Amino acid sequence: MAAQLGRMMYQKQVEVEQRAMFAAMTDAVMVYDYAGICLRVAPTNTTAVLSSETQVGRSLHQMFPPETADYLLDCIQTALTSRTTQNVEYNVTWDGQQVWLEASISPLNEDTVIWVVRDVSDRAAAQAALQASEARNRAIVTAIPDLMFRMSADGIYLDRIKSRQNQDLVSPDCDPVGKPIAELYPSDIVERQLYYAKLALQTGKPQVYEQEVWMNQKLQYEEVRVVVSGESEVLFMVRDNGDRKRAELALRLAKQQSERLLLNILPRPIADRLKQATGVIAEQYDNITILFADIVGFTSLSAQLSPIELVNFLNQIFSTFDRLAEKYGLEKIKTI
Repeated sequence: MAAQLGRMMYQKQVEVEQRAMFAAMTDAVMVYDYAGICLRVAPTNTTAVLSSETQVGRSLHQMFPPETADYLLDCIQTALTSRTTQNVEYNVTWDGQQVWLEASISPLNEDTVIWVVRDVSDRAAAQAALQASEARNRAIVTAIPDLMFRMSADGIYLDRIKSRQNQDLVSPDCDPVGKPIAELYPSDIVERQLYYAKLALQTGKPQVYEQEVWMNQKLQYEEVRVVVSGESEVLFMVRDNGDRKRAELALRLAKQQSERLLLNILPRPIADRLKQATGVIAEQYDNITILFADIVGFTSLSAQLSPIELVNFLNQIFSTFDRLAEKYGLEKIKTI
């Protein structure tokens, strides 16, 4: 009797400890079966969005949108089939707000799982803010020119504000300040710089032009912007736009290849009409028929002629067809 009483007291102590442990938990703890029906909800100290007695007896498809319910049910069944814990993230709408949840789904026995879920909305919001910040920073870095320098109206290099490695014809070891740009750059680049600097100072408007320079044994495509930065000075901002140029070149080559292919199949007037038109350019003529269908008894006739005689016979027909097409301005379209 004493042993039984001791076991009962021990069992109650365990239950008290379990209740205390659950009461201290901020995660929701639930039990689901293989069909996705909530069997029990543990009395944890969590928010209303995570734990509710009303979930007991309800299926996932009664509580979540179809896609989310299907996904979570698949996770339950995978956990039971593989006997492994499945870690998932999903979101629900609560009081008009999107709430992100993280759940661990572990097998409890053969056909039930224990579902431990916590609200990770703050973490998700922080991650979203970090991603947005990184995207803004990438955009800012992308917008920063590769090279910026100031130049006087008479072509004296005043200051190199920024220069990325290998993006300037002037060596990083060289101090260009105070030197004429004619000593620093090739003559064709100097001529353009002076021209657009003068234009910017005269008009007060930013000037934009593109140039190609050989740098580090390769051709580099650059966009150059020139803005007035003082009474008689300008700021040059140089950006490598090789990616855009290469994309434009690839697009142009692809267009040329498609046009050549079109001209191999169709006469130029027809190809030109196809490129300009947005709809079907074919016209219907009820009095036009198929050539061989109009030759009565062609099959039996061809069987009676030798190959050379048949070719000569068809040549006469096609020559007459060519003369008719030329006379009436028709286009002959080849088929493959």
